[in-house]
Amino acid sequence: MRFNKVAGIAASTFFSGALVLGLATSAGAAPDLGSLSGSIGGGGGGVGDCSTVEYTTPDKLNGWSTPGDETAATIGAVTDGPLGAGALTFEQSNKGTSLYKNAAGVKLSTLVDAQGKLTDIGYSYLTDGAAPALQLRILGANYDTEGDGFATIVWTPANGDGSKWLTATPGDSDQYWVTRDIRGVEGVRDGEALPRNERTTLKNIIAMNPDATLIEYGVQQTKENAATGVAVDGFVFGCTTTDFELVAPAAVPAQASPLAALTNLFGGLS
Repeated sequence: MRFNKVAGIAASTFFSGALVLGLATSAGAAPDLGSLSGSIGGGGGGVGDCSTVEYTTPDKLNGWSTPGDETAATIGAVTDGPLGAGALTFEQSNKGTSLYKNAAGVKLSTLVDAQGKLTDIGYSYLTDGAAPALQLRILGANYDTEGDGFATIVWTPANGDGSKWLTATPGDSDQYWVTRDIRGVEGVRDGEALPRNERTTLKNIIAMNPDATLIEYGVQQTKENAATGVAVDGFVFGCTTTDFELVAPAAVPAQASPLAALTNLFGGLS
């Protein structure tokens, strides 16, 4: 066992558990969907050139929450985490265990830039079996059933043996699937529909759901996943890397410039 769940605090302690829609991020604006110049490095939790690290703790969840019909993942202590002493930890549940970041309802299509490059998404994970799955929760999906068009886009990385942290980098993988039957769109997959659970690329799914908005993104240990020792850290979305910690590290004081030091010196002699 590589983490201590006793030290963790469930995210639902600080959130009501209802879906949080349309709220601002911790910076008071929609999340930055720009792409990382680099990718997540081997060993987990690498940070690209444009990335900022956001420390998410039980006291400051920065827009991460769990819907009321799922079990909340827990920020707990780890002994050998990729980014520090904390990580997001999971226990098997018949409802699924998860944590999602509010995406403020941005257009799903913004995950592909003008050059056709996907927004960087990835994370480090630990498991002794099936891996925790990436989930993109959307509204306005293109299917026949009446309603708000809610659906979830899912991608699952490789299994692990519990001996080391692994890195999930879906990129242009053709193993994404959707929890609904998506109607065909001219110019995508020869106009054919995308049945529920059928695998394809994220770009195809985005193109087949032109009116969809992204409301949340995150990770889930599905109810079918009986693995133990499951943890996630270094969750990358665009230019933000989320580091899950029990306590955020203290800020390093800014150093005064040499010119300021000289000014203070001569000012004191006058």
